[in-house]
Amino acid sequence: MGLELPERPYDGINLMPAIDGKMMKRPGFIGFQIPTQMSMVTHNYKLISPDRKGYELYDLLNDKYEKENIAATHPDLVEKMKKELLQWVESCKNSDNGGDYKDEDD
Repeated sequence: MGLELPERPYDGINLMPAIDGKMMKRPGFIGFQIPTQMSMVTHNYKLISPDRKGYELYDLLNDKYEKENIAATHPDLVEKMKKELLQWVESCKNSDNGGDYKDEDD
């Protein structure tokens, strides 16, 4: 469409490939947070911290009702996802504090 976008980080993706049926796997992850919980969802897995202290891991492709916490058998994956989730949380804090936006005077 030729729209010019401001220079700043964006927290979304172009959904047209998904709408057109050309995207079969979610790129990256989707993060969620509320004051007492945080989680991230990839194509295969969901990492959740129900208390912002401990972590649970679920295989979404093989356990759609999230009944089996597999965190203990996949500690490396938990650590990798935890690191990405915490980086995302910090990015959200930065954005909330205006770090992604230029001052009107700039």
